[in-house]
Amino acid sequence: MPSTAFASKLWVDVYVHTDKYSYELREVVEVYGEATHFNNLTQTEELVTSGLAGIQVNSPLVPIVARTQLLGQSGSQTGFIEILSTTLCDEYGVATPGAVRGNTAYFRTVVRNNGPSTKSVTTTMNIYDNASIPIGLLASTVDVPASRTTDVIQSLYIEPWAKNGTAVVYASAFTDWPSNNGYPWCPEKSASFALWESQYDESVAGLPPQQIIVNGTYDIQFGLSPEPMPGTYTVKVTAYHEGFTSYVPATTTFTVVDVTAAPRASFTVEPPMIGPGYQVRFDASSSTAEGYNDTIKTYKWSFGDTQNATGKIVYHTYPVVNNYTVTLNVTDNEGFWNTTTRKAVIIVLHNAAILDVQSLSNIYDEWKVTVTVTVKNRGTVNDSFNVTLNYNTTLIGTQTVSNLAPYATQALTFTWTYTGLLRLHNYTLQAIASTIPGETQTGDNTQIFGPILVRMVGDVKFNRKIDILDVVGVTACYGSRPGESKWDIMADLTPDSKIDVLDIVKVTIRYGQTY
Repeated sequence: MPSTAFASKLWVDVYVHTDKYSYELREVVEVYGEATHFNNLTQTEELVTSGLAGIQVNSPLVPIVARTQLLGQSGSQTGFIEILSTTLCDEYGVATPGAVRGNTAYFRTVVRNNGPSTKSVTTTMNIYDNASIPIGLLASTVDVPASRTTDVIQSLYIEPWAKNGTAVVYASAFTDWPSNNGYPWCPEKSASFALWESQYDESVAGLPPQQIIVNGTYDIQFGLSPEPMPGTYTVKVTAYHEGFTSYVPATTTFTVVDVTAAPRASFTVEPPMIGPGYQVRFDASSSTAEGYNDTIKTYKWSFGDTQNATGKIVYHTYPVVNNYTVTLNVTDNEGFWNTTTRKAVIIVLHNAAILDVQSLSNIYDEWKVTVTVTVKNRGTVNDSFNVTLNYNTTLIGTQTVSNLAPYATQALTFTWTYTGLLRLHNYTLQAIASTIPGETQTGDNTQIFGPILVRMVGDVKFNRKIDILDVVGVTACYGSRPGESKWDIMADLTPDSKIDVLDIVKVTIRYGQTY
């Protein structure tokens, strides 16, 4: 009886395509493809139903895109490496809601190794603007010890031409770059943030887009910048599926062609609304020459009141209330020109706002604690107003904000003496800005903070009794000060911004008491 030979493959086949062969500036590039595996039972190639695709796009000089796409509803390679979070942050890693274009921004990705041994992880953070144009690709290779997390914080200068609105950071974790046949450890993580056109922009980011998952396929799109480098761009894609990886990266190329185009005029009005007699800043840094190595040679302004100026950044003062149409004309090195207009609104508005109230959420019954109230003049002229701080309905204090400039902020410090507060009760702070004569927008005149729980002084571990756990809690922080790793503000019983013998005395005096 004749024997039957069965074929078997120990890798994943991955394919890559682009929707076009060549592109021009600002056009959208689509990269898509499939991943298949060999079914030993049916002896056929089939689309995978799980796994990950790692996608890398290189310009003629550097990588510009590094993304991870799910090839099915599940995609973790081993469960060892996972991305816990990615976010826009400040230089210290504290999350922030937005960034002003034309400035340096910071991004943070937290990676955890759940495995039994150290793993090498290549992390990437791909930042897209509101037009889905990649405005930066940050990368770092780190060794993540077993059962540990690693923070990666990197900075990026955001070009002034980046489209303001909702921007997105996509974080991936690879064994190596896909161009080196590396593949993803885990699904990518994304987070949106507000990309502000100026310091006066208070817009809020929307949600990041979500991948539409179709088994065995991937699809990403991104826009080209207004000044893309011409030449050949290379796409490399790798895949992982149920213990198998692609044998070699799938590869394709496309061409970016430099074209002759008129410049694009764009500018900001800072502030967009202001009272008469105040200086307005007009900034044309967001204008683009629209072409590789092209430059804008001249910036010509008409302020809508018969006055004119030249230069990338100019200033003008309007003496009379009105809506003025400001026109910008830019001309590039090839002699092409373009114009755009925006309104400069000169108006008298009064608007006092409470931005924030900050205090401790747990307090002791013998403490005096600092409460910080941040206020802002959202109006268009200098204004003065009073700020009152209450706990529940009881007055803590009132302070006067004097002659605060338009759009300026000020931090006020209140001292709260907790006389007569009941232990194990919750309290709420309320800050109220008085209504300025002529103010109509009062919805932001009040902010609350709470609940705030009152504990017996010395109950460091909060178990409603003063015992050995509280003594240990204080001694564990002995010698520390604010900002240090051992610092615990609830162990500073005196309080004097240091953990010392006075705090130990404080807890031992009440040792054994309950409440």
